[in-house]
Amino acid sequence: MSSASSSAKCKRSARRCLFGRADPALTQQWLSEKLDEIRRREEAKWGFNFSCETPIPGTSEYEFSPIAEDSVPEFYRTKLISSAASSPTKENQPELSTSSDDSDSSMMDISMSPITPAKREHATPKKRHGKVTDYMVVRKKRLQHSPKRLDIVLPEGGRLAARV
Repeated sequence: MSSASSSAKCKRSARRCLFGRADPALTQQWLSEKLDEIRRREEAKWGFNFSCETPIPGTSEYEFSPIAEDSVPEFYRTKLISSAASSPTKENQPELSTSSDDSDSSMMDISMSPITPAKREHATPKKRHGKVTDYMVVRKKRLQHSPKRLDIVLPEGGRLAARV
């Protein structure tokens, strides 16, 4: 009994580390290099600086122009998402310029209201998977037509009818 209880305590999972432990610093360096490579490739392709969210002038076949927020469906509008731990204060909120000279800020009306937990609930529906108990119901099907009738013609001119 003691061997059975000791084997239960030392039970190892089936997961194995085939190539040894990865160095976190090396992994992070590789990951950042790959992300920079992808970022540079996409910036060259689209002519848009995604980190600063500004177009790169004269480097793309696409022309970016600002539009009013009201002309865009609500789904695509800019939203400010803040964590519940940090409450928006006057110090944390960025100042918006009110001058009419800056066409970008006058065209873009940024909504500074955070997404509430109630909105977040409706935004991402929970996945519910029902338990499947029967995959396929097997039923015997009966034929709707009558049974076969066998007619036998006898040489004397008589007939014999039988059902099979």
